[in-house]
Amino acid sequence: MKISQPISQTAVRGVALITTLIFLAVALVVFASIFSWVNSNATVTARNNQYQMSENAAESAVKWLWARWTGILKAAAFPTWPACTRPCL
Repeated sequence: MKISQPISQTAVRGVALITTLIFLAVALVVFASIFSWVNSNATVTARNNQYQMSENAAESAVKWLWARWTGILKAAAFPTWPACTRPCL
C-alpha cells in the first residue's frame, strides 16, 4: 500500500496566491469595462445635451426674427421715441 505524502504548507499558500491574483485580474477587467461604459455614456449624453441646446437656440432665433418681422416685438419692446425717426434699439 502506498502512503501519499501530505501537501506542504507552501503549496497551499501558492495556490491561494494564484487564485487571489486571478480573481483580482478578473475584477480589474470588469471595473475597466464598467468605467469605459460610463465614460462613453457620459460622452453621448453631453453631445445630446449640446445638440438640444443648439436646436433650441436656433428655434428661438427663428421665432424672434419672425416676431420682429411681423411687428409684434416692434410694437411691444421697441417703441418709437419722439427723437427717433426709426425704432430705437
